[in-house]
Amino acid sequence: MRNTVKFIIIMFIGVFVLGVLMYFVYVRGAFVRPKISPVVSVRVGKKLYTALWVVKKPMPPARSEVAVAAVDGRIVVIGGLDGFGRTLATVEAYDPMTDTWERLPDLPQGRHHPAATVVDGMLYVIGGMSGLSFTPQAEVYSYSPQAKEWISHALLPSPRGAAAATALNRKIYVIGGVGINGVTNELAVFDPGTDWWETRKPSPTKREHLAAVGLSDR
Repeated sequence: MRNTVKFIIIMFIGVFVLGVLMYFVYVRGAFVRPKISPVVSVRVGKKLYTALWVVKKPMPPARSEVAVAAVDGRIVVIGGLDGFGRTLATVEAYDPMTDTWERLPDLPQGRHHPAATVVDGMLYVIGGMSGLSFTPQAEVYSYSPQAKEWISHALLPSPRGAAAATALNRKIYVIGGVGINGVTNELAVFDPGTDWWETRKPSPTKREHLAAVGLSDR
């Protein structure tokens, strides 16, 4: 009986140790240093374009699940989660001309998985999630680089995070994401001039963690 118990304990410890090693090797990438070329080549038609990746100054705090937008000649990184799973209200702007970061006023509320876009020089941050419960939110804020302050706007028709947002014809289109009932295909359009949301025909497929871009008038 004792030998059986010992065998079970040894097997359990072995499986646990093997699982930990596999996690660090395959999930975290420990001991693995793949060779990645900094040179990227893209062929467009008959032309071959080559670019070189260059390491720049990193963000002061490491974070994930952020929103990013370009405004006033700088790249603005909004919200996210830190390494301890805390929801952040942190906002920072990177200046590619000087390779420097500047801390901007925090969001009125911490958010991860928000969407962001720019209309008429104003940065808009839409929805997102809060906490490790990943609770969808509906708040909408805009930021003026000149006034350096956040303004609240009309709420999203339904709370959601991990959505895509893009500006088109001075309006903001918010597509998909995760709402209170799971992944959604909702499409909502915001008019900053009237501070009003309009619900449009949903997209054919439900999606989250997606991207969107406005091109010409589409």
